[in-house]
Amino acid sequence: MIYVKMIGHNYIFELKEIIFQYFHKDSIKFLHEEDCFNVGRDYLIIIAIEKKYDYYDVYTVIEIEGKEITKSKEQIPNIINSEKEVLYKLKVTLYNAMKSGFGHILPWGILTGIRPSKIVHKLIDQGYDENKIITTLNNHYLLSKEKTDLLINVVKNQRDIIYPIKKKSISLYIGIPFCPSRCIYCSFLSSVLEKDKGILKEYLDSLFFEIKEISKYIQKNNLKIETIYIGGGTPTILNQEELNSLLYLIAQEINIKNIKEYTLEAGRPDTINKKKLKLSLQYGINRISINPQTMDNNTLIKIGRNHSSEDIIRAFNLAREVGFNFINMDLILGLPGEDKSRINNTLAHIKSLQPENLTIHIMSLKRGSKLSENINNYNFDQGKNILEMQETTRSFALNNGYQPYYLYRQKYMLGNLENIGYCKNGYRSIYNILIMSEKQTILGLGAGSVTKVFFPEEDRIERFPNVKDVRLYNNRIRGIIDKKLLLLDSLYSKNY
Repeated sequence: MIYVKMIGHNYIFELKEIIFQYFHKDSIKFLHEEDCFNVGRDYLIIIAIEKKYDYYDVYTVIEIEGKEITKSKEQIPNIINSEKEVLYKLKVTLYNAMKSGFGHILPWGILTGIRPSKIVHKLIDQGYDENKIITTLNNHYLLSKEKTDLLINVVKNQRDIIYPIKKKSISLYIGIPFCPSRCIYCSFLSSVLEKDKGILKEYLDSLFFEIKEISKYIQKNNLKIETIYIGGGTPTILNQEELNSLLYLIAQEINIKNIKEYTLEAGRPDTINKKKLKLSLQYGINRISINPQTMDNNTLIKIGRNHSSEDIIRAFNLAREVGFNFINMDLILGLPGEDKSRINNTLAHIKSLQPENLTIHIMSLKRGSKLSENINNYNFDQGKNILEMQETTRSFALNNGYQPYYLYRQKYMLGNLENIGYCKNGYRSIYNILIMSEKQTILGLGAGSVTKVFFPEEDRIERFPNVKDVRLYNNRIRGIIDKKLLLLDSLYSKNY
Protein backbone atom coordinates (compact mmCIF):
# COMPACT_ATOMS: atom_id res chain seq x y z
CA MET A 1 0.00 0.00 0.00
CA ILE A 2 1.13 3.55 -0.78
CA TYR A 3 0.12 6.11 1.86
CA VAL A 4 0.07 9.79 0.94
CA LYS A 5 -0.07 12.58 3.52
CA MET A 6 -0.60 16.28 2.78
CA ILE A 7 0.75 18.74 5.36
CA GLY A 8 0.03 22.47 5.33
CA HIS A 9 -2.23 22.39 2.25
CA ASN A 10 -5.13 20.54 0.67
CA TYR A 11 -4.14 20.09 -2.99
CA ILE A 12 -5.05 16.40 -3.11
CA PHE A 13 -7.03 16.65 -6.35
CA GLU A 14 -4.29 18.56 -8.17
CA LEU A 15 -1.44 16.28 -7.03
CA LYS A 16 -2.98 12.83 -7.13
CA GLU A 17 -2.81 12.66 -10.94
CA ILE A 18 1.00 12.61 -10.78
CA ILE A 19 0.93 9.86 -8.14
CA PHE A 20 -1.48 7.83 -10.25
CA GLN A 21 1.15 7.74 -13.01
CA TYR A 22 3.31 5.61 -10.71
CA PHE A 23 0.77 3.44 -8.90
CA HIS A 24 -2.74 2.21 -9.60
CA LYS A 25 -5.29 4.27 -7.70
CA ASP A 26 -6.54 1.23 -5.76
CA SER A 27 -3.12 0.83 -4.12
CA ILE A 28 -3.06 4.41 -2.79
CA LYS A 29 -4.57 5.68 0.46
CA PHE A 30 -4.66 9.39 1.29
CA LEU A 31 -4.18 10.27 4.95
CA HIS A 32 -5.45 13.32 6.80
CA GLU A 33 -2.83 15.62 8.26
CA GLU A 34 -3.55 14.44 11.80
CA ASP A 35 -3.52 10.71 10.93
CA CYS A 36 -0.76 8.59 12.40
CA PHE A 37 1.19 6.22 10.19
CA ASN A 38 2.25 2.86 11.55
CA VAL A 39 5.73 2.02 10.37
CA GLY A 40 5.65 -1.12 8.27
CA ARG A 41 6.63 -2.32 4.83
CA ASP A 42 4.46 0.29 3.15
CA TYR A 43 5.54 3.52 1.50
CA LEU A 44 4.68 6.90 2.97
CA ILE A 45 4.77 9.96 0.72
CA ILE A 46 4.64 13.30 2.54
CA ILE A 47 3.90 16.40 0.45
CA ALA A 48 4.24 19.45 2.63
CA ILE A 49 4.42 23.23 3.01
CA GLU A 50 6.24 24.39 6.15
CA LYS A 51 6.53 28.00 7.31
CA LYS A 52 9.97 29.21 8.33
CA TYR A 53 10.92 32.83 9.11
CA ASP A 54 10.46 34.89 5.95
CA TYR A 55 9.97 31.98 3.55
CA TYR A 56 8.23 28.63 3.15
CA ASP A 57 9.74 25.22 2.55
CA VAL A 58 7.86 23.18 -0.04
CA TYR A 59 8.98 19.55 -0.05
CA THR A 60 8.15 15.92 -0.75
CA VAL A 61 9.62 13.09 1.33
CA ILE A 62 9.30 9.38 0.54
CA GLU A 63 9.76 6.91 3.38
CA ILE A 64 9.69 3.13 3.64
CA GLU A 65 9.67 1.33 6.97
CA GLY A 66 10.00 4.76 8.60
CA LYS A 67 13.26 5.57 6.81
CA GLU A 68 13.63 8.41 4.33
CA ILE A 69 14.68 7.19 0.89
CA THR A 70 14.49 10.48 -0.97
CA LYS A 71 13.52 14.13 -0.53
CA SER A 72 12.96 17.04 -2.91
CA LYS A 73 12.69 20.60 -1.58
CA GLU A 74 11.99 24.08 -2.97
CA GLN A 75 11.63 27.45 -1.24
CA ILE A 76 9.11 30.26 -1.68
CA PRO A 77 9.86 33.66 -0.11
CA ASN A 78 6.21 34.60 0.36
CA ILE A 79 3.10 32.61 -0.57
CA ILE A 80 0.52 35.35 -0.01
CA ASN A 81 -1.61 35.69 -3.17
CA SER A 82 0.49 33.12 -5.01
CA GLU A 83 -1.42 29.84 -4.80
CA LYS A 84 -0.50 29.03 -8.40
CA GLU A 85 3.19 29.22 -7.55
CA VAL A 86 2.69 27.07 -4.45
CA LEU A 87 0.92 24.37 -6.43
CA TYR A 88 3.61 24.50 -9.11
CA LYS A 89 6.37 24.00 -6.49
CA LEU A 90 4.42 21.13 -4.91
CA LYS A 91 4.16 19.42 -8.30
CA VAL A 92 7.88 19.88 -8.98
CA THR A 93 8.98 18.48 -5.63
CA LEU A 94 6.53 15.58 -5.87
CA TYR A 95 7.66 14.66 -9.37
CA ASN A 96 11.37 14.96 -8.56
CA ALA A 97 10.96 12.81 -5.44
CA MET A 98 8.91 10.18 -7.28
CA LYS A 99 11.40 10.12 -10.13
CA SER A 100 14.30 9.66 -7.68
CA GLY A 101 12.53 7.23 -5.37
CA PHE A 102 10.99 4.95 -7.97
CA GLY A 103 13.34 5.43 -10.92
CA HIS A 104 10.72 6.29 -13.51
CA ILE A 105 10.69 9.44 -15.64
CA LEU A 106 7.34 10.79 -16.80
CA PRO A 107 7.72 11.94 -20.42
CA TRP A 108 5.10 14.66 -19.87
CA GLY A 109 6.74 15.89 -16.65
CA ILE A 110 4.28 17.62 -14.33
CA LEU A 111 1.61 18.12 -17.00
CA THR A 112 -1.60 16.28 -16.15
CA GLY A 113 -4.12 18.08 -18.38
CA ILE A 114 -5.61 16.36 -21.41
CA ARG A 115 -4.87 19.14 -23.93
CA PRO A 116 -1.16 20.06 -23.70
CA SER A 117 -1.22 21.63 -27.17
CA LYS A 118 -3.32 24.47 -25.70
CA ILE A 119 -0.27 25.57 -23.70
CA VAL A 120 1.83 25.95 -26.85
CA HIS A 121 -0.93 27.81 -28.69
CA LYS A 122 -1.19 30.20 -25.74
CA LEU A 123 2.57 30.79 -25.67
CA ILE A 124 2.54 31.57 -29.41
CA ASP A 125 -0.37 33.96 -28.89
CA GLN A 126 1.72 35.70 -26.20
CA GLY A 127 4.56 36.23 -28.65
CA TYR A 128 6.94 33.45 -27.60
CA ASP A 129 9.33 32.27 -30.32
CA GLU A 130 10.06 28.57 -30.80
CA ASN A 131 13.25 28.56 -28.71
CA LYS A 132 11.51 30.20 -25.77
CA ILE A 133 8.62 27.73 -26.05
CA ILE A 134 11.04 24.80 -26.00
CA THR A 135 12.78 26.22 -22.92
CA THR A 136 9.44 26.70 -21.16
CA LEU A 137 8.26 23.17 -21.89
CA ASN A 138 11.56 21.59 -20.85
CA ASN A 139 12.43 23.68 -17.80
CA HIS A 140 9.08 24.78 -16.39
CA TYR A 141 6.85 21.79 -17.18
CA LEU A 142 9.74 19.25 -17.20
CA LEU A 143 8.74 17.65 -20.52
CA SER A 144 11.13 15.30 -22.26
CA LYS A 145 12.73 16.46 -25.51
CA GLU A 146 10.66 13.91 -27.46
CA LYS A 147 7.35 15.23 -26.13
CA THR A 148 8.43 18.83 -26.62
CA ASP A 149 9.28 18.15 -30.28
CA LEU A 150 6.02 16.25 -30.77
CA LEU A 151 3.94 19.03 -29.23
CA ILE A 152 5.51 21.75 -31.36
CA ASN A 153 5.07 19.72 -34.56
CA VAL A 154 1.41 19.08 -33.74
CA VAL A 155 0.75 22.76 -33.08
CA LYS A 156 2.41 23.75 -36.35
CA ASN A 157 -0.05 21.45 -38.13
CA GLN A 158 -3.04 23.11 -36.45
CA ARG A 159 -2.61 26.88 -36.47
CA ASP A 160 -4.09 27.61 -39.88
CA ILE A 161 -7.24 25.64 -39.04
CA ILE A 162 -7.80 27.25 -35.63
CA TYR A 163 -6.95 30.83 -36.59
CA PRO A 164 -8.33 33.34 -37.30
CA ILE A 165 -11.08 32.69 -34.77
CA LYS A 166 -14.56 33.31 -36.15
CA LYS A 167 -17.23 33.76 -33.53
CA LYS A 168 -20.09 32.59 -35.74
CA SER A 169 -18.33 29.49 -37.06
CA ILE A 170 -19.43 26.36 -35.20
CA SER A 171 -19.34 22.57 -35.43
CA LEU A 172 -21.93 19.91 -34.62
CA TYR A 173 -21.50 16.61 -32.81
CA ILE A 174 -24.42 14.19 -33.14
CA GLY A 175 -24.31 11.16 -30.86
CA ILE A 176 -25.71 7.65 -31.38
CA PRO A 177 -25.00 5.96 -27.99
CA PHE A 178 -25.61 2.35 -29.04
CA CYS A 179 -23.17 -0.48 -29.79
CA PRO A 180 -23.46 -4.13 -30.89
CA SER A 181 -21.40 -5.12 -27.82
CA ARG A 182 -19.45 -3.41 -25.08
CA CYS A 183 -15.65 -3.45 -25.30
CA ILE A 184 -13.94 -4.21 -21.99
CA TYR A 185 -11.99 -0.92 -21.99
CA CYS A 186 -15.02 1.28 -22.69
CA SER A 187 -16.51 3.53 -19.99
CA PHE A 188 -19.03 5.32 -22.22
CA LEU A 189 -22.65 4.90 -21.22
CA SER A 190 -23.56 3.21 -24.49
CA SER A 191 -26.42 0.75 -24.71
CA VAL A 192 -25.88 -2.68 -26.22
CA LEU A 193 -28.57 -2.55 -28.85
CA GLU A 194 -29.62 -6.20 -28.61
CA LYS A 195 -30.80 -5.44 -25.07
CA ASP A 196 -32.38 -2.06 -25.84
CA LYS A 197 -34.02 -2.33 -29.26
CA GLY A 198 -37.29 -0.97 -27.96
CA ILE A 199 -35.75 2.31 -26.87
CA LEU A 200 -33.98 3.16 -30.13
CA LYS A 201 -37.04 4.57 -31.93
CA GLU A 202 -37.88 6.80 -28.97
CA TYR A 203 -34.27 7.97 -28.82
CA LEU A 204 -34.20 8.87 -32.52
CA ASP A 205 -37.45 10.81 -32.13
CA SER A 206 -35.87 12.84 -29.29
CA LEU A 207 -32.63 13.34 -31.22
CA PHE A 208 -34.48 14.47 -34.34
CA PHE A 209 -36.43 16.97 -32.25
CA GLU A 210 -33.19 18.36 -30.82
CA ILE A 211 -31.63 18.62 -34.29
CA LYS A 212 -34.67 20.55 -35.57
CA GLU A 213 -34.74 22.97 -32.63
CA ILE A 214 -31.00 23.64 -32.71
CA SER A 215 -31.04 24.12 -36.49
CA LYS A 216 -33.71 26.82 -36.06
CA TYR A 217 -31.39 28.66 -33.70
CA ILE A 218 -28.46 28.26 -36.10
CA GLN A 219 -30.45 29.74 -38.99
CA LYS A 220 -31.91 32.55 -36.87
CA ASN A 221 -28.45 33.66 -35.74
CA ASN A 222 -26.72 33.13 -39.11
CA LEU A 223 -24.20 30.69 -37.67
CA LYS A 224 -21.91 28.88 -40.08
CA ILE A 225 -21.35 25.15 -39.59
CA GLU A 226 -17.81 24.13 -40.50
CA THR A 227 -17.89 20.44 -39.55
CA ILE A 228 -20.39 17.75 -38.55
CA TYR A 229 -19.30 14.66 -36.65
CA ILE A 230 -21.71 11.74 -36.13
CA GLY A 231 -20.20 9.66 -33.35
CA GLY A 232 -21.14 7.15 -30.70
CA GLY A 233 -21.31 4.46 -29.69
CA THR A 234 -21.49 3.08 -33.17
CA PRO A 235 -23.70 5.17 -35.50
CA THR A 236 -23.67 2.52 -38.23
CA ILE A 237 -25.52 0.21 -35.85
CA LEU A 238 -28.59 1.98 -37.25
CA ASN A 239 -30.24 -0.02 -40.00
CA GLN A 240 -30.47 1.45 -43.50
CA GLU A 241 -33.89 3.01 -42.94
CA GLU A 242 -32.88 4.59 -39.62
CA LEU A 243 -29.61 5.90 -41.03
CA ASN A 244 -31.43 7.33 -44.04
CA SER A 245 -33.91 9.10 -41.74
CA LEU A 246 -31.07 10.66 -39.74
CA LEU A 247 -29.05 11.81 -42.75
CA TYR A 248 -32.16 13.03 -44.59
CA LEU A 249 -33.20 15.13 -41.58
CA ILE A 250 -29.72 16.67 -41.31
CA ALA A 251 -29.77 17.51 -45.03
CA GLN A 252 -33.23 19.07 -44.70
CA GLU A 253 -32.41 21.17 -41.65
CA ILE A 254 -28.82 22.17 -42.41
CA ASN A 255 -27.15 23.53 -45.52
CA ILE A 256 -24.45 20.89 -45.87
CA LYS A 257 -23.09 22.18 -49.21
CA ASN A 258 -20.60 24.52 -47.54
CA ILE A 259 -19.52 22.18 -44.75
CA LYS A 260 -15.79 21.55 -44.86
CA GLU A 261 -15.86 18.11 -43.20
CA TYR A 262 -18.67 15.63 -42.56
CA THR A 263 -17.63 12.56 -40.56
CA LEU A 264 -19.45 9.34 -39.77
CA GLU A 265 -18.01 6.88 -37.29
CA ALA A 266 -18.38 3.42 -38.78
CA GLY A 267 -16.17 1.91 -36.11
CA ARG A 268 -17.42 -1.66 -36.08
CA PRO A 269 -17.00 -3.50 -39.39
CA ASP A 270 -19.85 -5.86 -38.41
CA THR A 271 -22.23 -2.87 -38.73
CA ILE A 272 -21.06 -1.84 -42.22
CA ASN A 273 -22.54 -2.87 -45.52
CA LYS A 274 -22.49 -1.50 -49.08
CA LYS A 275 -25.95 0.08 -48.90
CA LYS A 276 -25.12 2.09 -45.76
CA LEU A 277 -21.84 3.27 -47.25
CA LYS A 278 -23.48 4.37 -50.51
CA LEU A 279 -26.21 6.13 -48.58
CA SER A 280 -23.66 8.00 -46.46
CA LEU A 281 -21.71 9.13 -49.50
CA GLN A 282 -24.87 10.31 -51.24
CA TYR A 283 -25.74 12.52 -48.27
CA GLY A 284 -22.37 14.29 -48.39
CA ILE A 285 -20.37 12.42 -45.77
CA ASN A 286 -16.75 12.74 -46.87
CA ARG A 287 -14.88 11.13 -43.97
CA ILE A 288 -15.52 7.84 -42.17
CA SER A 289 -13.77 6.02 -39.36
CA ILE A 290 -13.33 2.24 -39.43
CA ASN A 291 -11.68 1.26 -36.15
CA PRO A 292 -10.01 -2.12 -35.78
CA GLN A 293 -8.13 -1.27 -32.50
CA THR A 294 -6.04 -4.35 -33.37
CA MET A 295 -5.79 -6.81 -36.25
CA ASP A 296 -5.19 -9.77 -33.91
CA ASN A 297 -8.23 -12.07 -33.85
CA ASN A 298 -7.47 -13.47 -30.39
CA THR A 299 -7.29 -9.97 -28.93
CA LEU A 300 -10.52 -8.94 -30.66
CA ILE A 301 -12.29 -11.78 -28.85
CA LYS A 302 -10.71 -10.80 -25.51
CA ILE A 303 -11.82 -7.18 -25.73
CA GLY A 304 -15.44 -8.01 -26.58
CA ARG A 305 -15.56 -7.43 -30.33
CA ASN A 306 -17.92 -9.46 -32.50
CA HIS A 307 -15.81 -9.35 -35.64
CA SER A 308 -12.50 -10.53 -37.06
CA SER A 309 -9.58 -8.80 -38.75
CA GLU A 310 -10.89 -10.21 -42.02
CA ASP A 311 -14.14 -8.30 -41.43
CA ILE A 312 -12.15 -5.10 -40.99
CA ILE A 313 -10.35 -5.59 -44.30
CA ARG A 314 -13.64 -6.39 -46.03
CA ALA A 315 -15.32 -3.25 -44.66
CA PHE A 316 -12.36 -1.05 -45.57
CA ASN A 317 -12.18 -2.35 -49.15
CA LEU A 318 -15.94 -1.93 -49.47
CA ALA A 319 -15.64 1.73 -48.42
CA ARG A 320 -12.97 2.27 -51.05
CA GLU A 321 -15.06 0.52 -53.68
CA VAL A 322 -18.06 2.74 -52.91
CA GLY A 323 -15.92 5.87 -53.25
CA PHE A 324 -14.63 6.99 -49.83
CA ASN A 325 -11.17 8.53 -50.14
CA PHE A 326 -10.85 9.85 -46.58
CA ILE A 327 -10.80 7.02 -44.03
CA ASN A 328 -9.51 7.00 -40.44
CA MET A 329 -8.49 3.90 -38.52
CA ASP A 330 -8.02 3.73 -34.73
CA LEU A 331 -5.53 1.46 -32.96
CA ILE A 332 -5.03 0.90 -29.23
CA LEU A 333 -1.62 0.09 -27.77
CA GLY A 334 -1.45 -1.93 -24.56
CA LEU A 335 -4.47 -4.17 -25.06
CA PRO A 336 -4.38 -7.30 -22.85
CA GLY A 337 -1.88 -9.84 -24.16
CA GLU A 338 -0.53 -7.62 -26.94
CA ASP A 339 3.17 -7.01 -27.45
CA LYS A 340 5.43 -5.45 -30.04
CA SER A 341 5.16 -8.44 -32.42
CA ARG A 342 1.36 -8.18 -32.49
CA ILE A 343 1.57 -4.44 -33.05
CA ASN A 344 3.88 -5.08 -36.01
CA ASN A 345 1.35 -7.54 -37.43
CA THR A 346 -1.41 -4.91 -37.11
CA LEU A 347 0.77 -2.27 -38.75
CA ALA A 348 1.52 -4.61 -41.66
CA HIS A 349 -2.23 -4.73 -42.37
CA ILE A 350 -2.52 -0.95 -42.00
CA LYS A 351 0.30 -0.50 -44.51
CA SER A 352 -1.55 -2.57 -47.09
CA LEU A 353 -4.80 -0.64 -46.53
CA GLN A 354 -3.29 2.89 -46.48
CA PRO A 355 -5.95 4.89 -44.58
CA GLU A 356 -5.61 8.68 -44.78
CA ASN A 357 -5.80 9.06 -40.99
CA LEU A 358 -4.28 6.80 -38.35
CA THR A 359 -5.12 7.47 -34.70
CA ILE A 360 -2.91 5.73 -32.14
CA HIS A 361 -4.47 5.41 -28.69
CA ILE A 362 -2.77 4.24 -25.52
CA MET A 363 -4.76 1.94 -23.25
CA SER A 364 -6.46 3.94 -20.51
CA LEU A 365 -7.79 2.11 -17.47
CA LYS A 366 -11.04 4.03 -17.29
CA ARG A 367 -13.25 4.03 -14.25
CA GLY A 368 -16.49 2.18 -14.98
CA SER A 369 -14.98 -0.09 -17.64
CA LYS A 370 -15.01 -3.89 -17.32
CA LEU A 371 -11.24 -3.72 -17.54
CA SER A 372 -10.91 -1.45 -14.52
CA GLU A 373 -13.43 -3.47 -12.52
CA ASN A 374 -11.38 -6.63 -13.11
CA ILE A 375 -7.92 -5.05 -13.03
CA ASN A 376 -6.33 -7.94 -11.10
CA ASN A 377 -7.10 -10.34 -13.95
CA TYR A 378 -4.78 -8.47 -16.32
CA ASN A 379 -1.11 -7.60 -16.42
CA PHE A 380 -0.52 -4.13 -17.83
CA ASP A 381 2.85 -2.71 -18.72
CA GLN A 382 3.62 0.85 -17.57
CA GLY A 383 7.22 0.97 -18.71
CA LYS A 384 9.56 -0.17 -21.43
CA ASN A 385 7.17 -2.29 -23.52
CA ILE A 386 4.48 0.36 -23.94
CA LEU A 387 7.15 2.90 -24.84
CA GLU A 388 8.57 0.51 -27.44
CA MET A 389 5.12 -0.07 -28.91
CA GLN A 390 4.50 3.65 -29.18
CA GLU A 391 7.90 4.21 -30.79
CA THR A 392 7.13 1.41 -33.26
CA THR A 393 3.90 3.13 -34.34
CA ARG A 394 5.59 6.53 -34.47
CA SER A 395 8.34 5.22 -36.76
CA PHE A 396 5.77 3.44 -38.91
CA ALA A 397 3.70 6.61 -39.28
CA LEU A 398 6.61 8.85 -40.21
CA ASN A 399 8.08 6.28 -42.61
CA ASN A 400 4.74 5.88 -44.40
CA GLY A 401 3.94 9.52 -45.02
CA TYR A 402 1.92 10.34 -41.89
CA GLN A 403 2.48 13.43 -39.73
CA PRO A 404 1.13 14.08 -36.21
CA TYR A 405 -1.60 16.71 -36.35
CA TYR A 406 -3.47 16.43 -33.05
CA LEU A 407 -3.03 14.79 -29.66
CA TYR A 408 -4.73 14.49 -26.33
CA ARG A 409 -4.21 12.70 -23.05
CA GLN A 410 -6.49 10.81 -20.67
CA LYS A 411 -6.40 9.82 -17.04
CA TYR A 412 -4.84 6.49 -16.12
CA MET A 413 -3.05 6.02 -19.45
CA LEU A 414 -0.36 3.36 -19.52
CA GLY A 415 3.10 4.89 -19.32
CA ASN A 416 1.72 8.43 -18.84
CA LEU A 417 1.70 8.74 -22.64
CA GLU A 418 -0.76 10.26 -25.13
CA ASN A 419 -3.11 9.56 -28.03
CA ILE A 420 -1.81 10.85 -31.36
CA GLY A 421 -3.68 11.51 -34.58
CA TYR A 422 -1.56 11.08 -37.72
CA CYS A 423 -2.55 12.09 -41.23
CA LYS A 424 -1.28 12.01 -44.77
CA ASN A 425 -0.67 15.34 -46.46
CA GLY A 426 -3.95 17.16 -47.06
CA TYR A 427 -6.02 14.90 -44.80
CA ARG A 428 -6.12 16.57 -41.38
CA SER A 429 -9.41 16.11 -39.56
CA ILE A 430 -10.71 19.62 -38.96
CA TYR A 431 -13.14 18.47 -36.27
CA ASN A 432 -10.44 16.67 -34.28
CA ILE A 433 -8.29 19.78 -34.23
CA LEU A 434 -11.19 22.04 -33.24
CA ILE A 435 -12.50 19.81 -30.45
CA MET A 436 -9.05 19.66 -28.84
CA SER A 437 -8.13 23.33 -29.28
CA GLU A 438 -11.39 24.56 -27.70
CA LYS A 439 -11.36 27.70 -29.81
CA GLN A 440 -14.69 27.15 -31.52
CA THR A 441 -18.23 26.55 -30.28
CA ILE A 442 -19.20 22.90 -30.74
CA LEU A 443 -22.82 21.94 -30.21
CA GLY A 444 -23.37 18.44 -28.87
CA LEU A 445 -26.68 16.80 -29.78
CA GLY A 446 -27.87 13.49 -28.37
CA ALA A 447 -27.50 11.62 -25.08
CA GLY A 448 -24.06 11.95 -23.53
CA SER A 449 -22.88 14.67 -25.90
CA VAL A 450 -21.27 17.85 -24.56
CA THR A 451 -21.82 21.37 -25.88
CA LYS A 452 -18.82 23.68 -25.54
CA VAL A 453 -19.57 27.35 -26.08
CA PHE A 454 -16.46 29.41 -26.76
CA PHE A 455 -16.41 33.05 -25.66
CA PRO A 456 -13.55 34.52 -27.75
CA GLU A 457 -13.42 37.90 -25.99
CA GLU A 458 -12.84 36.12 -22.67
CA ASP A 459 -10.94 33.15 -24.11
CA ARG A 460 -13.02 30.68 -22.13
CA ILE A 461 -15.22 27.64 -22.68
CA GLU A 462 -18.53 26.99 -20.96
CA ARG A 463 -19.68 23.37 -21.07
CA PHE A 464 -23.23 22.02 -21.15
CA PRO A 465 -23.46 18.20 -21.03
CA ASN A 466 -26.57 16.38 -22.18
CA VAL A 467 -27.57 13.64 -19.75
CA LYS A 468 -25.89 10.33 -20.54
CA ASP A 469 -28.77 8.00 -19.77
CA VAL A 470 -30.88 7.49 -22.92
CA ARG A 471 -34.17 7.24 -21.04
CA LEU A 472 -33.49 10.40 -19.06
CA TYR A 473 -32.52 12.16 -22.29
CA ASN A 474 -35.83 11.13 -23.86
CA ASN A 475 -37.79 12.32 -20.83
CA ARG A 476 -35.97 15.64 -20.43
CA ILE A 477 -35.35 16.65 -24.03
CA ARG A 478 -37.40 19.87 -23.96
CA GLY A 479 -35.65 21.13 -20.83
CA ILE A 480 -32.23 20.14 -22.22
CA ILE A 481 -32.83 22.16 -25.38
CA ASP A 482 -34.10 25.21 -23.46
CA LYS A 483 -31.04 25.30 -21.19
CA LYS A 484 -28.72 24.90 -24.16
CA LEU A 485 -30.37 27.77 -26.02
CA LEU A 486 -30.03 29.98 -22.93
CA LEU A 487 -26.29 29.26 -22.88
CA LEU A 488 -26.01 30.07 -26.58
CA ASP A 489 -27.93 33.30 -26.04
CA SER A 490 -25.33 34.38 -23.49
CA LEU A 491 -22.88 34.49 -26.41
CA TYR A 492 -24.91 35.31 -29.50
CA SER A 493 -27.52 37.69 -28.11
CA LYS A 494 -24.89 40.12 -26.78
CA ASN A 495 -23.21 42.84 -28.80
CA TYR A 496 -19.52 42.59 -27.93
